[in-house]
Amino acid sequence: FSDNPERLKDISLVEAIGILIESGYNILQFYSLREIFLSSDSDSWNDALSRMEDIVHGEIGRSDRMIELCSTDSRFGFHSEGEGYKFFPAKLQWRIEQLHNLLGKDFPAVKARMEQKQNPFVEGKVKTYVCNSGKQEKSGNFFWSADYAEGKLQIFADDPEDNEFTVFVEEKPFFPPRKIAFRKQVKIPVAPSGDTVGFNIVSGTIDPNHPDPEYIGWETFEPLKIRLNLGIYDPAAKGKLILTKLSSA
Repeated sequence: FSDNPERLKDISLVEAIGILIESGYNILQFYSLREIFLSSDSDSWNDALSRMEDIVHGEIGRSDRMIELCSTDSRFGFHSEGEGYKFFPAKLQWRIEQLHNLLGKDFPAVKARMEQKQNPFVEGKVKTYVCNSGKQEKSGNFFWSADYAEGKLQIFADDPEDNEFTVFVEEKPFFPPRKIAFRKQVKIPVAPSGDTVGFNIVSGTIDPNHPDPEYIGWETFEPLKIRLNLGIYDPAAKGKLILTKLSSA
């Protein structure tokens, strides 16, 4: 079809669709492999890291090829409903740079920690609260406490201004949190992956469109620009609830 421009465009379109499908699959594979590092089976970590590194190298090549395809057909990356481009050569080049950063910084850092028999991921110090302790935790101008029993997390909050509260509960690392608004108290079914959950409680209605919002939280909370299913949540803005069980006495 070298003398048939329309058929050549069809062939390029099929190739571009294939690249997008492969990349989507690789993203899911990368996330699945990353979860292996949450296990205590350190023997599986090296293999997982090597496979993740292979995925990143492959995605650099796919991005390079997609740049070439975009340069020959301006339809690629255009979102008709959104009336704009979801991807284009400059954005794909930015992606390539981010992937090279992973290979040059993140992967070597994880490897170095593994060689020293350390946890692959560095976990900074965060606030902790022991469920069922009966402790009233003060955050700004409000108090809250938490109980846990039979797979349910119960949060109690007291605010002299009777504001609404929002809690973020991260049942599993790397997963988007549950976001729940309430007044006074709420009971939340949870299925944690361990004996802790990521947690933050914020006083006031969270409005990402507010021109100058001010929120009082257990951990400092500043809504991020909306990002896919993470929404306005900042994964760094959390402490930990330790899920001790209620005494049977």
